[in-house]
Amino acid sequence: MSIVINEIRPFWMPGLNEVAGKQEFGLSKWLSKGEYYYISSPIFQNKFTLDLSGKGFVKNMLFAFAFDCNRMASAAFETMYSIERNLKLPNSIAWLIIKSYYAAYYAGHAITRILGTSCSQLNKQSADKIVEIANGT
Repeated sequence: MSIVINEIRPFWMPGLNEVAGKQEFGLSKWLSKGEYYYISSPIFQNKFTLDLSGKGFVKNMLFAFAFDCNRMASAAFETMYSIERNLKLPNSIAWLIIKSYYAAYYAGHAITRILGTSCSQLNKQSADKIVEIANGT
């Protein structure tokens, strides 16, 4: 096992590596369902905190995080796999650097999700549901 895995394993989101089966939705869709969480503090434009509750929250949240981890890790691997120098265009090194940047970007997002943190863009439906729950309507 690599040194990196041994170092971050104690910080993995508890239970994440035990998720099995087909994950059908990510964090944004989980939030739009409005189940198993409530908002206990004011919502700011770029930050809010969810408090989790209910009997099924752990499974649903873990499945959503696992879905997003898989999506980001797959994007990282696919991007890295597609990086290939074009011998017909020898001055196209910049494109290789851009692809490498995106592969690292996706890998970084996968790692943060493995560690239980998500910097995610929410769709309108998810954002509306969060505001609705926060307002108690």
